[in-house]
Amino acid sequence: MKLNKEQKRWLQINEVMIMKILNDRLEDLKEQILDCPEDKRDVLISFIKEYKLGLQIVKDINSPEKSQDFTGI
Repeated sequence: MKLNKEQKRWLQINEVMIMKILNDRLEDLKEQILDCPEDKRDVLISFIKEYKLGLQIVKDINSPEKSQDFTGI
């Protein structure tokens, strides 16, 4: 996923609030695992892992130096 300069700047300005909202949502999802039927739990866990990856991408985009394994996907 490529972001233009305007989008990157917006992320930098709003990173704290974005991360707070997304982390709160992540906690909600973790709590829902117990309510999820056992046969669908793996799907929810996979989604949570992808969600966490997205959080890391936001952090990496705003980092002054890119991590060595940053792909921008």
